[in-house]
Amino acid sequence: MRPDTQIGCCEERCLFRQRGVGLPFAIFILVILGMLSVALWELSSLAATSSTLQVQNERAGFAAQSGVEAAAAFLDDGPEPNRRCNRVPSSVNFTVDGLRGCRAVLNCVEDRDGPLTIFTLTASGECGSGNEQTIQQAELRIP
Repeated sequence: MRPDTQIGCCEERCLFRQRGVGLPFAIFILVILGMLSVALWELSSLAATSSTLQVQNERAGFAAQSGVEAAAAFLDDGPEPNRRCNRVPSSVNFTVDGLRGCRAVLNCVEDRDGPLTIFTLTASGECGSGNEQTIQQAELRIP
């Protein structure tokens, strides 16, 4: 036997043993990269949903505050002796751009303390629907 033949034979065996290592390693790397891309996609989707809910929550707060102010305007529409809770509507639907799709559910309670009447106005601002619905509360007391 020639020495270079033996060396070539030994190299072929070494190369033969190492041929299958690259493919499983490449598949492993691809699986890890696929899992990372799915995790990043889920994270960005969650961030977008969180941002949407935060905006809806702010809009609901503004709807509640606007509802209380609207209820006060309905209550003060007329001379003071004629103030009655029956002037306040049960709800207000908003049509302005910032609050479109929001509404405020209003409530008015009269508390008499001798000659003094205190009106407690509450509003529940609701924006969105389904899983994206948010609700905020506001209250105002008028002597």
